[in-house]
Amino acid sequence: NGAGHQYNAMTAEVKRRASTGLTYQLSYTLARDIGDVERAEGIENAYDRGRERAVWVDIPTHRVNGSLIWDVPVGKGKKVLANAGRGLNLLAGGWSMSAIYSTRSGRFLTPTWSGPDPTGTAYTSSASIPTVTLRPNILRDPNLPSSQQAVNRWFDVDAFAAPGAYFGSSSIGVIKGPKMTVWDFGIFKAFPIREGLMVR
Repeated sequence: NGAGHQYNAMTAEVKRRASTGLTYQLSYTLARDIGDVERAEGIENAYDRGRERAVWVDIPTHRVNGSLIWDVPVGKGKKVLANAGRGLNLLAGGWSMSAIYSTRSGRFLTPTWSGPDPTGTAYTSSASIPTVTLRPNILRDPNLPSSQQAVNRWFDVDAFAAPGAYFGSSSIGVIKGPKMTVWDFGIFKAFPIREGLMVR
Protein backbone atom coordinates (compact mmCIF):
# COMPACT_ATOMS: atom_id res chain seq x y z
CA ASN A 1 0.00 0.00 0.00
CA GLY A 2 2.99 2.30 -0.40
CA ALA A 3 3.53 2.90 3.31
CA GLY A 4 6.62 4.75 4.46
CA HIS A 5 8.68 5.51 7.57
CA GLN A 6 11.36 8.03 8.46
CA TYR A 7 13.50 7.02 11.44
CA ASN A 8 16.02 9.41 12.97
CA ALA A 9 18.06 8.83 16.11
CA MET A 10 21.10 9.83 18.09
CA THR A 11 22.92 7.37 20.36
CA ALA A 12 25.64 8.06 22.91
CA GLU A 13 27.48 5.25 24.68
CA VAL A 14 30.10 4.88 27.39
CA LYS A 15 31.84 1.55 27.92
CA ARG A 16 34.80 0.61 30.10
CA ARG A 17 36.51 -2.48 31.42
CA ALA A 18 38.61 -1.91 34.55
CA SER A 19 41.56 -3.99 35.73
CA THR A 20 39.58 -4.78 38.90
CA GLY A 21 37.23 -7.00 36.88
CA LEU A 22 34.49 -4.38 36.66
CA THR A 23 32.89 -3.78 33.25
CA TYR A 24 30.19 -1.20 32.72
CA GLN A 25 28.26 0.17 29.78
CA LEU A 26 25.73 2.99 29.58
CA SER A 27 23.88 4.15 26.48
CA TYR A 28 21.24 6.75 25.69
CA THR A 29 19.12 6.92 22.53
CA LEU A 30 16.96 9.82 21.38
CA ALA A 31 14.77 8.62 18.52
CA ARG A 32 11.71 9.42 16.46
CA ASP A 33 9.99 7.23 13.89
CA ILE A 34 7.28 8.90 11.81
CA GLY A 35 5.25 6.79 9.42
CA ASP A 36 1.82 6.00 8.14
CA VAL A 37 0.49 2.49 7.48
CA GLU A 38 2.10 -0.94 7.60
CA ARG A 39 1.49 -4.56 8.57
CA ALA A 40 -1.70 -4.79 6.50
CA GLU A 41 -3.31 -1.94 8.44
CA GLY A 42 -6.33 -0.17 7.01
CA ILE A 43 -6.69 3.54 6.33
CA GLU A 44 -9.67 5.30 7.91
CA ASN A 45 -10.18 7.66 5.01
CA ALA A 46 -8.98 6.21 1.71
CA TYR A 47 -8.89 9.73 0.23
CA ASP A 48 -6.64 11.17 2.94
CA ARG A 49 -3.70 8.93 3.76
CA GLY A 50 -1.95 11.93 5.34
CA ARG A 51 -4.18 11.54 8.41
CA GLU A 52 -2.34 8.29 9.18
CA ARG A 53 1.08 9.92 9.34
CA ALA A 54 2.19 10.15 12.97
CA VAL A 55 4.79 9.06 15.52
CA TRP A 56 5.14 5.30 15.60
CA VAL A 57 3.93 3.39 18.65
CA ASP A 58 6.92 1.00 18.96
CA ILE A 59 9.74 3.56 19.05
CA PRO A 60 10.21 5.38 22.39
CA THR A 61 11.56 8.93 22.29
CA HIS A 62 14.06 8.30 25.11
CA ARG A 63 15.79 5.06 26.00
CA VAL A 64 18.56 4.41 28.54
CA ASN A 65 20.31 1.06 28.93
CA GLY A 66 23.04 0.27 31.42
CA SER A 67 24.88 -2.87 32.45
CA LEU A 68 27.41 -3.68 35.13
CA ILE A 69 29.42 -6.92 35.40
CA TRP A 70 31.87 -7.61 38.20
CA ASP A 71 34.17 -10.62 38.16
CA VAL A 72 34.77 -11.04 41.89
CA PRO A 73 38.59 -11.00 42.38
CA VAL A 74 38.70 -14.15 44.49
CA GLY A 75 40.26 -17.47 43.51
CA LYS A 76 43.20 -18.84 41.56
CA GLY A 77 45.11 -16.09 39.74
CA LYS A 78 42.97 -13.35 41.32
CA LYS A 79 43.77 -10.68 43.92
CA VAL A 80 42.38 -12.67 46.87
CA LEU A 81 43.26 -16.35 47.39
CA ALA A 82 45.47 -16.28 44.30
CA ASN A 83 47.22 -19.52 45.37
CA ALA A 84 44.08 -21.35 46.47
CA GLY A 85 44.06 -25.11 46.10
CA ARG A 86 41.63 -26.88 43.76
CA GLY A 87 38.98 -27.46 46.45
CA LEU A 88 39.04 -23.91 47.83
CA ASN A 89 39.13 -22.40 44.36
CA LEU A 90 36.13 -24.56 43.35
CA LEU A 91 34.17 -23.11 46.27
CA ALA A 92 35.36 -19.49 46.39
CA GLY A 93 36.57 -18.70 42.86
CA GLY A 94 34.80 -18.07 39.60
CA TRP A 95 32.02 -15.85 40.93
CA SER A 96 30.62 -12.85 39.05
CA MET A 97 27.68 -10.51 39.53
CA SER A 98 25.70 -8.44 37.08
CA ALA A 99 23.06 -5.71 37.01
CA ILE A 100 21.13 -4.50 33.98
CA TYR A 101 19.04 -1.34 33.97
CA SER A 102 16.68 -0.33 31.18
CA THR A 103 14.20 2.53 31.03
CA ARG A 104 12.27 4.09 28.19
CA SER A 105 9.64 6.75 27.73
CA GLY A 106 6.06 5.71 27.09
CA ARG A 107 4.59 4.37 23.88
CA PHE A 108 2.35 6.53 21.71
CA LEU A 109 -1.24 5.30 22.08
CA THR A 110 -4.21 5.96 19.84
CA PRO A 111 -7.78 6.56 21.08
CA THR A 112 -10.69 4.82 19.36
CA TRP A 113 -14.44 5.31 19.28
CA SER A 114 -17.06 2.71 18.30
CA GLY A 115 -20.60 3.41 17.17
CA PRO A 116 -22.91 3.81 14.15
CA ASP A 117 -20.89 4.85 11.09
CA PRO A 118 -20.99 8.70 10.95
CA THR A 119 -19.17 8.83 7.61
CA GLY A 120 -21.47 6.68 5.49
CA THR A 121 -18.45 4.92 3.97
CA ALA A 122 -18.65 1.46 5.61
CA TYR A 123 -20.04 -1.14 3.23
CA THR A 124 -23.00 -3.21 4.39
CA SER A 125 -25.69 -5.29 2.71
CA SER A 126 -28.04 -4.60 5.59
CA ALA A 127 -30.51 -1.71 5.78
CA SER A 128 -29.26 -0.77 9.26
CA ILE A 129 -26.26 1.52 9.78
CA PRO A 130 -23.10 -0.53 10.44
CA THR A 131 -21.06 -0.16 13.63
CA VAL A 132 -17.51 1.05 13.04
CA THR A 133 -14.41 1.83 15.08
CA LEU A 134 -12.80 5.17 14.28
CA ARG A 135 -10.64 7.78 15.96
CA PRO A 136 -12.72 10.34 17.90
CA ASN A 137 -12.64 14.12 17.81
CA ILE A 138 -9.93 15.60 20.01
CA LEU A 139 -10.91 18.64 22.07
CA ARG A 140 -7.64 19.36 23.90
CA ASP A 141 -4.37 17.75 24.95
CA PRO A 142 -5.36 14.42 26.57
CA ASN A 143 -2.08 14.00 28.48
CA LEU A 144 -2.39 14.75 32.18
CA PRO A 145 0.41 16.21 34.34
CA SER A 146 2.36 13.43 36.06
CA SER A 147 0.96 14.53 39.44
CA GLN A 148 -2.57 13.67 38.24
CA GLN A 149 -1.81 10.39 36.49
CA ALA A 150 -2.99 7.15 38.07
CA VAL A 151 -3.39 3.55 36.94
CA ASN A 152 -7.13 3.99 36.44
CA ARG A 153 -6.83 7.50 34.91
CA TRP A 154 -3.64 7.84 32.91
CA PHE A 155 -5.05 10.35 30.42
CA ASP A 156 -8.00 12.74 30.19
CA VAL A 157 -10.92 10.76 28.72
CA ASP A 158 -12.99 13.95 28.47
CA ALA A 159 -10.47 15.33 25.96
CA PHE A 160 -12.24 13.24 23.29
CA ALA A 161 -15.74 13.28 21.82
CA ALA A 162 -17.63 11.21 19.28
CA PRO A 163 -16.89 12.16 15.68
CA GLY A 164 -19.49 14.34 13.99
CA ALA A 165 -20.76 13.69 10.50
CA TYR A 166 -17.27 12.85 9.28
CA PHE A 167 -14.02 11.25 10.46
CA GLY A 168 -12.75 12.27 13.89
CA SER A 169 -10.07 14.95 14.24
CA SER A 170 -7.72 12.94 16.49
CA SER A 171 -4.49 11.77 14.95
CA ILE A 172 -2.59 8.59 15.79
CA GLY A 173 -0.40 8.39 18.89
CA VAL A 174 -1.72 11.45 20.75
CA ILE A 175 -1.65 9.72 24.17
CA LYS A 176 1.75 9.21 25.83
CA GLY A 177 1.68 5.91 27.70
CA PRO A 178 3.52 5.16 30.95
CA LYS A 179 7.27 4.79 30.91
CA MET A 180 8.84 1.41 31.61
CA THR A 181 11.78 0.67 33.90
CA VAL A 182 13.32 -2.78 34.33
CA TRP A 183 16.08 -3.99 36.65
CA ASP A 184 17.76 -7.39 36.28
CA PHE A 185 20.29 -8.86 38.67
CA GLY A 186 22.37 -11.99 38.34
CA ILE A 187 24.91 -14.03 40.29
CA PHE A 188 27.02 -16.48 38.29
CA LYS A 189 29.53 -19.21 39.11
CA ALA A 190 32.06 -20.59 36.64
CA PHE A 191 33.28 -24.18 37.06
CA PRO A 192 36.48 -24.82 35.08
CA ILE A 193 36.51 -28.27 33.43
CA ARG A 194 39.83 -28.04 31.60
CA GLU A 195 41.77 -25.33 29.80
CA GLY A 196 39.47 -23.42 27.49
CA LEU A 197 36.33 -25.17 28.79
CA MET A 198 34.06 -24.18 31.66
CA VAL A 199 30.47 -24.43 32.82
CA ARG A 200 28.78 -21.23 34.04
